[in-house]
Amino acid sequence: MSDSVTDNAKIRPGLSAAVADASYKIRQVETIKAGDGWEMDYRLIDQHVLIVVTAGEGALKRDGSLSRLEAENIHVCLPGEVIGMKTEAGGLELTWVGFDLFYEDGTGEGCRKGTWNEPQVLPVHSLSHFSVLSEALSTYWHSADPFDRLRAQAAFLELIHSISAHMRDESPLDARSALERTRHYIENHYQTNITIDELARMAEVSPKYYGDLFKKTYGLSVIDYLTEQRVNRAKQLMALSQSRLKDIAHVVGYQDEFYFSRKFKQEVGVSPTVYMKNRRKKIAVHHSHLIGQLLAIHHLPYAAPLHPKWTGHYYENYRSDIPVHLSAYRYSEDWEHNIEKLRETKPDLILSMDTLNPGEKERLEQAGKVLYIPDRRADWREQLLLIAAHLDRSDEAETWLGKYDRRVESLRGRLRKRMGEETFLLISLHKQEIRVCGTRSMGDVFFHELGMKPAFDYSRDQINVPILPEQLAELDADHILVNVCQETETLRRWQDLQATALWRDLHAVRQNRVYEIPSDPWREYSASGHERILGEVEKLFLRK
Repeated sequence: MSDSVTDNAKIRPGLSAAVADASYKIRQVETIKAGDGWEMDYRLIDQHVLIVVTAGEGALKRDGSLSRLEAENIHVCLPGEVIGMKTEAGGLELTWVGFDLFYEDGTGEGCRKGTWNEPQVLPVHSLSHFSVLSEALSTYWHSADPFDRLRAQAAFLELIHSISAHMRDESPLDARSALERTRHYIENHYQTNITIDELARMAEVSPKYYGDLFKKTYGLSVIDYLTEQRVNRAKQLMALSQSRLKDIAHVVGYQDEFYFSRKFKQEVGVSPTVYMKNRRKKIAVHHSHLIGQLLAIHHLPYAAPLHPKWTGHYYENYRSDIPVHLSAYRYSEDWEHNIEKLRETKPDLILSMDTLNPGEKERLEQAGKVLYIPDRRADWREQLLLIAAHLDRSDEAETWLGKYDRRVESLRGRLRKRMGEETFLLISLHKQEIRVCGTRSMGDVFFHELGMKPAFDYSRDQINVPILPEQLAELDADHILVNVCQETETLRRWQDLQATALWRDLHAVRQNRVYEIPSDPWREYSASGHERILGEVEKLFLRK
C-alpha cells in the first residue's frame, strides 16, 4: 500500500481511498475558546493537526500565508509546518486534534508512518454534527478513565468519516475560491490598471459584495492590497537595481512618478529618495537579532535570516524590505547554505556575533568583510554603539538610546506606583526543563532597567538557571511570567505542570496572576527587541 493518496481512486469529493486505508493515532486534543484580539503564536508542529471550527471565525497563519478559519472549512496541517492563529470580531471556538497516520508496510507484519497527501483545506457543509463529534472527542480524551481514550479514538474515526461524507464539491464559481484566484491575479498583474469591477467580474459576484468579502477575508481593501503589492515590489527594485525613480514607478504600475512618490511615503513613512539613500550600503546580518540593532539606527539589512516563527516580527513587517532572505530555521544545518548565499550576494559588510566556530568563521570571511560583535563581553547597548560607530551613525544611536531611557524612566515610575512591592518570577519552559530568567533580555529589561522586584536572588550574571517545580513553591512569587517554547513536547509539559496540585496551589496561580509571554520579543537581545518588551510590559500591567 502506497503512502501517497494521490495514487488512489477518488471515492469522495476531494478525498481518495487511502484515507480509509490508513490507521490513525490521536496524540493530542485541545479545545480553544478565544475572544476578540486573541492570537496564538507560531508553533512548530511535529504531528498532523486537524482543526475543526465550532463557532466564530478567524485566520490560520501557515508559514507566512493566511487562510480563513470557519465552520465550512476543516484544516489539516502537516508535521514540520509552522502555524499560528488569530480571531476576528466575535471570537473563535475550535477543536485541535494532533494525530499520526500509518499505512501497512506491504509485508503484512507492520506499519510505517505516512503523510496526509489530501487537500489541506477540506470544504464541508456546515453541520452541528461536527461540533457534537468534536466535543465528544475532547471529553473522552480528557476523561479520567483511561479506557475512554478508545472512545476518543472511535470519535476521531467517525469525524474523519463525516468529513469525507459531507465534503462540498467546490465548483469554479465558489465565491471564496474565486476570491483567492483574484488575489493571485493581483499579485501577478499589480503593474496593470486593475479595477474592482474587473476583479468582481472574474469572481462572478457584484463589486460591492466582492469588496466587502475581500476586506473581511484578507484584512485590507482591494485598493490597499494592490498598493501594498506595488510598494513592496518598488522596495525590491530600489534595493536590487540602480534604476531611476521614474522607471521604477512605471514598472510597478504608476504612470505619474510624483503620485507614486506620495503613495510610497504614505505607505513607508519616508520618500523614495530617502529610502534609496538608506539602502546604498549593502549590510548583511548573519544573526537575526542584529536586525533589531540596525533598525534602531534606521538601517534595513540587505540580507538577513527570516522566518515566520523564529523571526516573526521582522518577517511580518520587513520581509519586503529585505531582498535576500537567509534561513532562520535549522541554523546548525543551514549555515553553509546561508554563507553561500551571502557569497553570491556580495554585501559591503557582514555583521556577525563572535561566537562562530573556526570553520564557520573562515567560510564567512570568504563571503565578504565581516564585523564581529562581542556576545558575552558587551551588553546590547555597547553592541549597538559599536555597530553605529562602524557605520558612521553614532549620533542616531545616541538619540535612540536617549529616547529609550526616557521611556524606561517613565514606565518604571508608573510600574512602581501600580505594583508596589509585589514580586515577580520569569520562567522559561523547554522540553522537560524549567529555567529562571531564561534570557539576558528578560533580566536586563524587566529587573535591571524597569526595577521590578524579583522573587529570587537576581543578578545580571545569573540567567537561564534550572529550577525544580518544588522550588517554585518556595519562591511563591506574586506574579509569574511564563515563556513556553511552542513545540509539542514542551506544550504537553506545560499542560501537565498546570494540572498538578503544586502548581495550582501557587499564590500567583490562585490570584490569577500568571502571564504567558511570547519568545518574540522576550528572547531577543537587541535595541528594537527591548523597545518592544517595554510595550509588552506596559500592555500586561498598565493597560487594565
